[in-house]
Amino acid sequence: MSKFKVGDKVALKSSPCVKLGVIDSDIFGYYLIDIGNDSYKMVEEDDIVLIEEVPDLSDAEIYNMLKPKLDKADVLKYGYYYHDHTMFNADETIKAIALAYRSGYLRAKKGRPFKIGGEKE
Repeated sequence: MSKFKVGDKVALKSSPCVKLGVIDSDIFGYYLIDIGNDSYKMVEEDDIVLIEEVPDLSDAEIYNMLKPKLDKADVLKYGYYYHDHTMFNADETIKAIALAYRSGYLRAKKGRPFKIGGEKE
C-alpha cells in the first residue's frame, strides 16, 4: 500500500524542505513526479517525503481566527497582556500566539501531541 496519493506535494528525502514536485501517478512501485515545465521524474517511494506545509496565514489572520477563544480566556485585553507582573504589548503577544499555532499545526500533521517533551509513548 502506497503512502502517497496523486496530488501530494513531495520532496527528496535528502532535502525535505525543497519541493521536488507533485505526484502525477503511481507506476509499478515508482512515482511519476511532475516537476513543472512539462517535465517529470521517476522516483522510488523510499526516496521521497511529503512536504510539511504550514498554512500561509499572517500573524494577524491567525490571531483573528483564534480571537473568539482568546477573548473567552481573557488572553489579550486593552492592547496589552500581563504575566507575572510584566506587561507585553499586543504585537508581541500576537506573534507568540501565531508561533505557537504554527508549531502545533505541524506537530498535529505529524500525529504528535501538542505538548512538547515528556515521556514518549
